[in-house]
Amino acid sequence: MAEAFRSGRLGVMDYYNMQNILADTKMRESISGPGNQENQAKGKKTE
Repeated sequence: MAEAFRSGRLGVMDYYNMQNILADTKMRESISGPGNQENQAKGKKTE
């Protein structure tokens, strides 16, 4: 990663956008994943 910055193949905005995409993906995975197991055992819906 550092070499990409030094050589000019990766700019600051490219890095920022990549981190934003990774965070968005993580958020979407957590939303679509299984809910809290304690709430499921009590019959509560998790959204």
